[in-house]
Amino acid sequence: MNSPDQSTEVLIVTLGGQYYGIDIHQIQELCCSERVMPVVTPQAYVTGAIDLHHIMVPIIDPYVRHGTESPAVDAIYVILKDGANLAGLAVDGILDVQMVHSELLQSASRCSPAFRPEFLTGTGQINGQSVLMLDGTKMVSEVDLSLTQTVAA
Repeated sequence: MNSPDQSTEVLIVTLGGQYYGIDIHQIQELCCSERVMPVVTPQAYVTGAIDLHHIMVPIIDPYVRHGTESPAVDAIYVILKDGANLAGLAVDGILDVQMVHSELLQSASRCSPAFRPEFLTGTGQINGQSVLMLDGTKMVSEVDLSLTQTVAA
């Protein structure tokens, strides 16, 4: 994340009742209820793609990734970036942007039901809530963008 004496702003999101934080520098933008088009990809957790300013952005659904059913709510997408590459992360809700002091974070030894350990950079308390910090760039880099092809609807 940052060196021990630094702080950063993070977007706090919810997913399956758990709070997650994403460094705002890893976020391109937020969007709601876009039309998700089906895609052909061997990565089952890439459940579709959205047309974001004429760029096809694959959508990562953490529920599908871990074999649980997505709740029947309108999806909110956090568009993550890794250089010029983008991927959308479907989340249940967006709460707030908070300043996180890196010296208050602990290693992410705690398992998340929605994300593998390599996607977690730390855990801490923000406003009394336990928050797991996500590495958005690692999530984007795992999506095989070359295999994502839009299927005619």
